[in-house]
Amino acid sequence: MPDVPVAAGEGLARRSLLPLGLRLAALLLLMLLAAGALLRSSLRQEQGEALQALVRERAASASSQFLALDHAQQALRSEYLRRWSPAAEPDLHARQSLAIDLVRRYGPAWPVPATLYLFGPEDYRVGDLPGRPMPRAPELPGEGWSAPFLDPLTGGWLLTRTTPIESEGRLLARVGSDLRLAPLLAPLQSELRPDATLALYGPDGTPLLGAAAHPGLAGLLAAATRRGAHQLLVQGDDTLAGQRLAAARIEGPGWWLVSLQPEPALPAPLRQLLAVLLPLALLALGLELWMLHRLLQGQVLQPLQQLLRASQALASRERSDLTALAEGDPALPEGRRDELGQLARSLRRAAQRQHDERLDLEQRLAARNEILGDAQTELRSTRTQLEDLQKALQIQHHAVVDAYAELERLSETDKLTGLSNRRSLEERLNRMVKAWGERRGHPPRHAFVRLAIDDFEALNQRYGQHVGSLVLGAVATRLTLAQREGDCLARWGDDDFAVLIPAEEAQAAQACAHRLRAAMAKHPVALPWGEVLQIGVSVGFACWPLDPQRPQPWALSLRLADVALALAREESREHCLGLQLPAGLDLPPEDVDRAGVEELLRQGRLHLLR
Repeated sequence: MPDVPVAAGEGLARRSLLPLGLRLAALLLLMLLAAGALLRSSLRQEQGEALQALVRERAASASSQFLALDHAQQALRSEYLRRWSPAAEPDLHARQSLAIDLVRRYGPAWPVPATLYLFGPEDYRVGDLPGRPMPRAPELPGEGWSAPFLDPLTGGWLLTRTTPIESEGRLLARVGSDLRLAPLLAPLQSELRPDATLALYGPDGTPLLGAAAHPGLAGLLAAATRRGAHQLLVQGDDTLAGQRLAAARIEGPGWWLVSLQPEPALPAPLRQLLAVLLPLALLALGLELWMLHRLLQGQVLQPLQQLLRASQALASRERSDLTALAEGDPALPEGRRDELGQLARSLRRAAQRQHDERLDLEQRLAARNEILGDAQTELRSTRTQLEDLQKALQIQHHAVVDAYAELERLSETDKLTGLSNRRSLEERLNRMVKAWGERRGHPPRHAFVRLAIDDFEALNQRYGQHVGSLVLGAVATRLTLAQREGDCLARWGDDDFAVLIPAEEAQAAQACAHRLRAAMAKHPVALPWGEVLQIGVSVGFACWPLDPQRPQPWALSLRLADVALALAREESREHCLGLQLPAGLDLPPEDVDRAGVEELLRQGRLHLLR
């Protein structure tokens, strides 16, 4: 039957969630904790800003005194230089008189509570307090501010400012002033809380005036100096051990005026209010959670557990579970008129519908299985036929691959001698050049050796081509036995051969050429009827590349080897000649012919190796 819409007053939100929301309103009392935290933060911020203002004001006052002292010394230096006469430089008395006059003039009107004195390279000293020994810093700077030091007379801390007076690179005198530091700190210390400390630190965080080193403080001050900051306020930093830091930069020596103050605690009335409200809030929260548990257990959790078991049975798709769920097992809260009741009724109808669909599917599946059995039988027969056809195709494929490999071998092999042919050697040379180009390096040096059988045409005419073929085969065999590892031997023409050998120097190529020629001279060819033929070869060779620093195409070196072979055959039988390009010379490709090589030999641009 169709579901009846859930009434507005009977919904799950009305019966469970609305009472829950009303009870949770009591938890607003916990907002007092947030208000207390906010009040404490505001109090801490106000106190921090007040402390920062005090430190900044005192630092500005000290900075003005330091800067006024610096300006006063610069004014005295300018007056000294204005009144100085270079002619009086050797006169020590004149310089002392000028120093005394300037101290008397500027001493009474000195703008800051500091002493004034002048001293020269001869260690004379003129001060504004006659008869009183002047305290001196242990390491008086040539210019600028000294480190703080103790006055041996009063025991107080002093600071010295020194300004040199120079003329044309020569030191005439120095202006010095001693400034007492106690008046700078005393006013601020009286305005701070009793538990606050006040101290001076250097730009890198070094304690001054006997101040104690504080862990973490040096790093904060050094970082602020590097940033160029002029004031610093740090609160709540773990490195300060719960203390508030307020610091301001003093212009002149670049010191930091630092005050450390313990973080404030909560006011007593606020602590008492929180001590009362916090237990009450915890008690109310515990009671609310217990009531919420009871409400959810009866109204939500138990019905949801029933729906969960039913949904698991529906999801399992087991026939027994679907049958039981369709027949009313397990029981569901279908009588409720809220969302859970509507969900239970929908779940029951889904189980009944799925049960009916499963029965119909099983019937259709049985009919399909019968058809599938017949199709599988036919498929097995077809698969057997395909396997036989695949085996036959594999046999034909292997035959084609073998034939292609044999054809490839025949295309690169000379049929008569069994050596590589000209095409095979050229392809190998092109592959070598391509590989060296990809590595972007200079190729290792090689040499081309060209060999030709002497009087081969006359031999053919006298004995016939069958004896010529026999001689070619014998020469190929002798060359194969004489070649070394790494050599590449090929038949190049009718009666000539080409060998590519590794040779770093022309002398190595020359030695190899003579070795191959000698190998042929040592082994005559015996004809089938007993006659023995002494076969000689002429040899020509050239290096490739001609110049290792400027690689040339391999065809250029091969053409030089051809010309060398032609020259050798003209001179005599069994002759060996080579062509070498002197270092630093270039060989234009258009000059590599018979006439061009002879001209280059006459000019000395090519060398002939024998």
